[in-house]
Amino acid sequence: MKHILLYLFFCISTCTLAQGVSQSFVAADSYGIASSYADNNPNIKIFPNPTADFITVEDVDGVVAKVSIFNLLGKEVQSHSISRTQTFDLLNFQKGIYLVQLKDEKGHVIQTVRIKKI
Repeated sequence: MKHILLYLFFCISTCTLAQGVSQSFVAADSYGIASSYADNNPNIKIFPNPTADFITVEDVDGVVAKVSIFNLLGKEVQSHSISRTQTFDLLNFQKGIYLVQLKDEKGHVIQTVRIKKI
């Protein structure tokens, strides 16, 4: 009997935890797009998001040295060195979610942002 009660407790706890995590994720990321660093540092902007044809990376302070765009399989589909502001063409990309990774001159990741290609 103890094993059955322990098993039920474990199942209910796991389901409750999973539900709480998924609700907080959806609440914090209602469009499937995140830009956490942009909220902390308004001097780096990636827009428009979602996009149909291009994105612009605007770096007022000049801390971003490299922009890489990855598909959700982790394959790098585009990479560029930048200074300040640059626009990237996404016309030939398939619709979906892409990861835009910003690195500084030492190769440290500053930010990774999800963008949606529509």
